[in-house]
Amino acid sequence: MKMFRDYKRLLGFVMVIGFLLGFGVACSNRDSDQTLADQESEERVPVEVLEVSLGELSDYISTVGETEPIRSVQVTPQIQGEIEEVMVQRGDRVEAGDILLGLNKDDIKSQIKQSKAALEGAKANLERALKGARVEELSQLEAQLEQAESSYNQAKRAYERQQKLFEEGVISKQQFEGSEGQYISARSAYRSAKLALNIAEEGATDEEIRGLRAQVSQAQAGLESAELMLDRSEVKAPISGVVVGVEVEVGEIGGMGPALFIADIDNIKVMTYVSERNINKLSAGDEVEIFFRALEKSFEGNIRSISPVADRQRGNFPVEITIDNEDNLIKAGMFGEVEFITGKYEDVVVVPQSGVLRNGKDRYVYSYNDGDAIRKEVKTGFSTGDYIVIEEGLEVGDLLIVRGQENIDEGDKVEIVSRGGN
Repeated sequence: MKMFRDYKRLLGFVMVIGFLLGFGVACSNRDSDQTLADQESEERVPVEVLEVSLGELSDYISTVGETEPIRSVQVTPQIQGEIEEVMVQRGDRVEAGDILLGLNKDDIKSQIKQSKAALEGAKANLERALKGARVEELSQLEAQLEQAESSYNQAKRAYERQQKLFEEGVISKQQFEGSEGQYISARSAYRSAKLALNIAEEGATDEEIRGLRAQVSQAQAGLESAELMLDRSEVKAPISGVVVGVEVEVGEIGGMGPALFIADIDNIKVMTYVSERNINKLSAGDEVEIFFRALEKSFEGNIRSISPVADRQRGNFPVEITIDNEDNLIKAGMFGEVEFITGKYEDVVVVPQSGVLRNGKDRYVYSYNDGDAIRKEVKTGFSTGDYIVIEEGLEVGDLLIVRGQENIDEGDKVEIVSRGGN
């Protein structure tokens, strides 16, 4: 009996211990659940925000253009003659008036000498006719006539030989013209000497005086023509620029075709083409930005002209742009990416497109306010690929959520982990 009573006491003690242990576990589970609920209520969504500020956004048209010299000229000698010297080569920088080529001057110098003599003789004849010749001058005039006749006959024979050779293609036009000029000058001198002797012997009439004056004028014109040919024997640069081609060598006959090519690239032009949809958005004088990938550099230019007629092959309208290229970095034939600014929005709220969410036609954003995500309906305006103008719904200084907003709803708790640049 005693053993049975001891067993009952032991069983009761075990049941009490079991109850206490069960109660403790239950309390522990309730505390754990409460802690987990509290932790879940304090979880915050990580976001990136951007402080809203005023900025500007531009609308633009993009095309591709090719560069050309602002001016380019081909240089051809104005007279024919043997090239005696070439002073420049491809790539040389020249200024307007610099000598590029030198032609042989021997025939021209001889013609100048004869023309000066003819002028002096014509002036002397006129002076004698006006004053009257002395007896001792008659012998002198007779000798001058004899010499002039001899020179005339010699020049005539040379001219006739040269004419035949020129017709046969043996000599150049320059050589023939030199002989022709000497012949004309000798003939004029002979006629002038003959008239002078006649006037000295018989006295000058008014008509003869007029003839002598005309001979002086003719001789003067002949000298000026010869001097002009001498000046043209030195071929000079008509513009400042860079020599881009030399087509002749020493010993060749110049004047048969273009000898050199010069391009002015201190100011360079870009030719591009704009569609009919956009051409009326542009005006002469508008600023343009051109980026050259070959140079990894952008340049500012201005629209120089807009063609009112579309290019038949391209179907678009030619637009010419000029760029200051004083350093000659831009070479003719380079391609550039052209941006025409057709509209500019200044002092407006501009935000990244990624920060604006869409629900049908509605646009909305989330802003950060003291740990909460606040949904705001917005009215949007002009946009580009990356940015958009907010016309209503955001104020300067608001913290716009630009990353993580897809994972939140109105009133969610959020935590700033990054601030984007303005």
